[in-house]
Amino acid sequence: MKRKLILIAIFIATLFLIVACGKKGASATIIIIGRHANANEFADVYYSQIARHIRDAYQNGGYVRLIVSDGSPRQTEHRFVFYLSDEPDRMERARTIDREADRIVQAIKNTNIRATTAENDLLEALHVARRVFNELDLLASGDNEFKRISNRKIIIMDTGIVTAGALDFTAHGFERPENNLRVSDEKIQEFANGIADRLQNARQLPNLAEASVVFLGFGDVAEPQTLSKDIEHGLRIFWKEILSRCNISGDVEMPELEGKREPILNVPPVRHIKFTETIEIDNRTVNFVIGTADYSDPTTAVNFLRNISTDLKNMLTRNPTTKLYLIGSESENRDRRIQPYYTTELSQKRAETVMNTLISFGVSAHSLEAFGLHVELPGRLDDRPNGVYDPSIGALNQKVIIIPSDIGDQAFLREVLDTRDKLYGRG
Repeated sequence: MKRKLILIAIFIATLFLIVACGKKGASATIIIIGRHANANEFADVYYSQIARHIRDAYQNGGYVRLIVSDGSPRQTEHRFVFYLSDEPDRMERARTIDREADRIVQAIKNTNIRATTAENDLLEALHVARRVFNELDLLASGDNEFKRISNRKIIIMDTGIVTAGALDFTAHGFERPENNLRVSDEKIQEFANGIADRLQNARQLPNLAEASVVFLGFGDVAEPQTLSKDIEHGLRIFWKEILSRCNISGDVEMPELEGKREPILNVPPVRHIKFTETIEIDNRTVNFVIGTADYSDPTTAVNFLRNISTDLKNMLTRNPTTKLYLIGSESENRDRRIQPYYTTELSQKRAETVMNTLISFGVSAHSLEAFGLHVELPGRLDDRPNGVYDPSIGALNQKVIIIPSDIGDQAFLREVLDTRDKLYGRG
C-alpha cells in the first residue's frame, strides 16, 4: 500500500511538472524613466528602441512595468500584461505584437511620466526594479498562462548621472581632480572598481541576476550639466562595472543615439556635477626655481609628467582633433624682492617648459599650445583675501593647467581664450 501511494505521488508530481513546463515562460520588462532636470526630452529614436525591445520580449507574451528615477524612485501605477495566443498565422502574430508594443510606447508618451522629487537616485531605481521582478515572479507563478518568468530585461532611459543615494557622484569624488575621467581606461577602471567594491561590501548593489540591461539616453545631458565625449566614455566604463557587479546577464547595451536636444522643463532641480576635465600641475609635484622656468627637482617633475603624458596620448588617440592648452598661472603678490620676476612672460615660459617635457615623451607638438596668464586665469583663488598676501593660498595659484579644447564646459574655455587674446593683444 505504501509503495502504491509513493508511486501515485511521483505520478502526480511528474504530471504537474509536465503541465508547468508546457506553459510558456513570460517576459518581464522594466523601463526606468529618468525624465528629470539636467536631461533632454526623449527623442523619437528612443521610443523606437523601446518598441523594438518590447517586440523582442513579447514573443511569448509577458509583463511591462514602469519606474520613475528621481530623488525617490518608485514604480508607477501603469501595469501592462500581454497574453499571446497560439496564433498559427505568423504574419498576424507579428502584427499583434507590433500593435501591443506601439500601445505601450504611446501610453508612456501620453502619460508624460516625469520626476516629482529633486535629484536622481538611479541606483535606488535599480533596487526598485529588483523588487518588481520579485513581484512578477509571484504573479507569473499563479498565472495559468505563464507559470514562470523566462526572460528579464531592464531598459534604462536616463543620463547615467547620479546625484543622490548610495551612488551619489559627489560623495564618491567624481569632482575631485585625482578622479579625472579623461585619463586612461585602466585608471578609470581602477576608480570604478574601488567604488563598486565599497558598494558591494556594504550590500548596496541589487542582485539583477538573469536580467539583461539596455541603457538609452546615456550621457544625453542638458545645461547646466556638461559632458564631453571623454567624460561620457569614462562613465560608460564606470557603469558597465557597476552593472556587472549587479550580476546582470551579458554586457550592458549602450547605443549612441542622436535626437533632438530639448531640455526637460518644469521638474524639480538636479545638482550639476562638475566633472574634472582639466589637469592641474601645481608646485607639489612640479616645482620651479624661484624666478625661473627651471625645475627645482627635475627627477620628480619628469617622472610626474611622464605619467601625465600617457594619459594625454590616450586622450589624443581617442580624439585626434583635440587641442591641449597649457596655461601658466602665478600668485598675486610675493616678497617685494622677488615679485618683479613673477610676470606674464615667466608664467608662459613655465608652461612652455612643461609642454616641451610632454613633447619629449611623445605627446604630439601639433596638439599643444602654451601661454601664460600670470594672475589673470579665470576662477583663480583670491590670495589676498584681506588685502594682505596669503602665501598658502598663493602657492595654489602657482601652477600650469592643461585644458582640452573639447572640454564639456565650453564657457570656461572661451573665457580663458578671451583672456589670452586681451592679454596678448590678439583680435
